[in-house]
Amino acid sequence: MGLLRGLARTPVVTGSATALSHRVARRQALLWLEQDQRAGDIARSLQHLVTLHELGVLRDEEFQTARARMLG
Repeated sequence: MGLLRGLARTPVVTGSATALSHRVARRQALLWLEQDQRAGDIARSLQHLVTLHELGVLRDEEFQTARARMLG
């Protein structure tokens, strides 16, 4: 019975770890973009933003918000 419980929990733990990893990657990506903006390198910031969006690190709404904030 213990083995079945362990097997049932594995996908839940794996899914949680993946979700956490994506949140951390998103947060780090946004911090890098802010650092680029503070350095005054808008072209580099926009390129990083596009790359992160294409890789799927940033969702569409996050991409649009960050782009508007950079250009606005």
